[in-house]
Amino acid sequence: PQIGDGRRVAVIGPGFALVNPEIIDRSGLMPSLEQCKSRSWYTTMKVRSFSVTVRSMEPDGSERVDVLRGFPAVVAQHEIDHLDGKTLWQRPV
Repeated sequence: PQIGDGRRVAVIGPGFALVNPEIIDRSGLMPSLEQCKSRSWYTTMKVRSFSVTVRSMEPDGSERVDVLRGFPAVVAQHEIDHLDGKTLWQRPV
């Protein structure tokens, strides 16, 4: 949404992308020092869920469910926020 492209793909790591991701469950909390490539000079502390369950799609259209914990969970939450049109500096702690 922030660059005018409506496709919903979040790259979480090398070879790991989520297509049409949706967080369906969260648990725990953890502090997260975050920075965003769109404003690389902006770093802030946020509180994120320690664990998230994400429903997304495989390239063939089948559903997949991933449980992410720790840093991968933070990355997923950060990137899904972007897909929902929320930037890091707009998100409350």
